[in-house]
Amino acid sequence: MLSNLSSAARGVLSKKTMSGKSVGRNMGPQNLYAVLTILSCFLLAPMFLAKEGLGFFTAAAELV
Repeated sequence: MLSNLSSAARGVLSKKTMSGKSVGRNMGPQNLYAVLTILSCFLLAPMFLAKEGLGFFTAAAELV
């Protein structure tokens, strides 16, 4: 449910941002999607680490 909400919010933000005004020289739809994806990664990383802790990295190291 939270995933649906965040996807809808990303779509609304993208449409508002690309509503005809010039955002920047190189800010097309593809670049806007990339920027939003990178921002979401940075915003979710602390929550991921708080929930999973360092156990994720030790489990990943065991697989390699």
